[in-house]
Amino acid sequence: MDHIIDLVGELAIAQAQVAAHPELATLASRELGRAISLLGRVAKELQHTSLAMRMVALKGTFDRMARIARDTARGLAKPLTFVVDGAHTELDRTMVEAIYDPLVHLVRNAIDHGLEGPIERVRRGKPEAGTMTLRAFHQAGHIVVEIIDDGGGLDRPRIRARAVERGLIGADEALTDGEIDQLIFAPGFSTAKAVTSVSGRGVGMDVVKTKIEQVRGRVEVASTPGAGTTVRLRLPLTLAIIDGLLLRIAGERYVMPTSWAKDLFRPSADQLVSVRGRGQMVKLRGAVVPIVHLAERLGLAGAAASPTEGVLVLIEDGGHAVCLAVDELLGKQEVVVKGLGPSLAAVAGLAGATILGDGRVALILDIPSVLGTGGRRAEREVA
Repeated sequence: MDHIIDLVGELAIAQAQVAAHPELATLASRELGRAISLLGRVAKELQHTSLAMRMVALKGTFDRMARIARDTARGLAKPLTFVVDGAHTELDRTMVEAIYDPLVHLVRNAIDHGLEGPIERVRRGKPEAGTMTLRAFHQAGHIVVEIIDDGGGLDRPRIRARAVERGLIGADEALTDGEIDQLIFAPGFSTAKAVTSVSGRGVGMDVVKTKIEQVRGRVEVASTPGAGTTVRLRLPLTLAIIDGLLLRIAGERYVMPTSWAKDLFRPSADQLVSVRGRGQMVKLRGAVVPIVHLAERLGLAGAAASPTEGVLVLIEDGGHAVCLAVDELLGKQEVVVKGLGPSLAAVAGLAGATILGDGRVALILDIPSVLGTGGRRAEREVA
């Protein structure tokens, strides 16, 4: 099946190369134009149909999570009601395999850190048994998987204190609630008082975020003190095809997944400001957002000297906003993702490659890697 999907991908690339061939523009044959248009529609339909063959329901994975949740709750002496919603939602088989380990950790972590013990819950006026919901649904071309608990929520004062203790932030550094929540994804971070079989080893949420980002997904956290926490995994339907923005950076073409781009604009000179200790920034909707020059991050020379000569792409990651400076937006298109091979797989900032209609290769950007695995870290590097 994987081989068939690879061949269908090659067919889609070949069709795009034929359709974009410059000699076709010199031909006045309407019949040839209709035939090429029909070929494109059939190739696209074949591509989506073959990918649908690799889609599987999440029910099997959710059933395994239910068993893990009940075993963990029993071991921690915490009564639990486990609710499953959207188990028949379908996802690419390779994606289902990739998210299994992150889901195991998130479920166990929510029971250990999130849910209070039965005595504490009764004292707070809650039912003795905690409730955990595992939900999946479609949203804007993605699959969203949520792990929801009705526990005590994230202990932000404790998270902040541990982050100060480990040197992740300054003692007097001002952070929003969203920025404090993102600290749980720092490598080796843990608020557990003791090491147990479930937590306290400092290996967990950072690995979850890394694995989800490796499959071009995103992790979001929302927490209300005393009411519970929701961890949201936003995943692409498949790893084989992405909707991408075609960008020109220092004379080269790159593809950025459209799911990362919140806005695109060309700044005016009066929007640009230089903040002492933080570098060049742009005023946007009443806020000041740091600018990251992609050409510099990728080690390229010959990019536009000023953001006013190019385009800024607004990226929001975990509540942090960063504007990526590029030379030009060439368009938006659906591209077939190709691996870089073992020799280039470890190159920072790149998630793969694709072949464009003119036969040339365009590299696909790995946005978390380009930003340094998070908007806040990128902002610090700007400083």
